[in-house]
Amino acid sequence: MKEFFDQVFLSNSIRDYTIEAAVILFAFLMKKFVGKYVSQLFFFLVKQFGRVIDRQAFYSLVQKPIENFLFLLITFIALSNLNFPELLYHKFLKTDTKKICEEVATTILILSFFRMLLRGIDYIAQVMEKKADLTPDQGDNQLVVFFKDFLKVLLILLGFLLILRFTFNQDITKILAG
Repeated sequence: MKEFFDQVFLSNSIRDYTIEAAVILFAFLMKKFVGKYVSQLFFFLVKQFGRVIDRQAFYSLVQKPIENFLFLLITFIALSNLNFPELLYHKFLKTDTKKICEEVATTILILSFFRMLLRGIDYIAQVMEKKADLTPDQGDNQLVVFFKDFLKVLLILLGFLLILRFTFNQDITKILAG
């Protein structure tokens, strides 16, 4: 049996594939459990700021993106432990297939993280809208919607800049200074 696990297939031993597959399967099975507890931790932290918040609305907006981000993060880390197969390595123009795979994975991870943050903004806006509904003035309702959209645009721009920086290795200091 030991000989079977020591066989090399696509630059990795079957043992390596088995370990990484087990880690990814474990992460998939545990993502709901861990996501629930991480969501509860965030709920507790937000509640400490003195906000009256709806637990069910919080979980419906935030829990799924947290689960997906944690799963993708663990998958990304697990797959980075494997050697890129020489058979799939092709160089063209100024890049290669290994670099493209790493860039796509980094982009997906960044997008998942910012999706989680955008859902958090949706929840905060929902709380602020409930507070604004208690006042007779409609101006504060419009202000909440404005700031929600404004923060979302800022987060999207920041996500785009981080993708430029970490995926394409571009210097973003000039853009930020501008």
